[in-house]
Amino acid sequence: WHASGIDLQLSINVSAANLEEVDFVERVQLYLLKHRVRPEFLELEVTESAMMCDPVIALARLRALADLGIRIALDDFGTGHS
Repeated sequence: WHASGIDLQLSINVSAANLEEVDFVERVQLYLLKHRVRPEFLELEVTESAMMCDPVIALARLRALADLGIRIALDDFGTGHS
């Protein structure tokens, strides 16, 4: 859609299982390249409960994704662990 001059924001829900995958960051990078989506147009929505499964690993992966220019949104905040 970028070639047509339309800049759309793409939001994708990320599960706890996704965050636990060792190659999650690399796979997101590959999908961005394969589908020619600029990172700044991708937002990953992570639930509060997904963050709490293994907060250290989840935070490290989300920081790596944010370093690529991907936006991170905390979904369902305040309904679980906060």
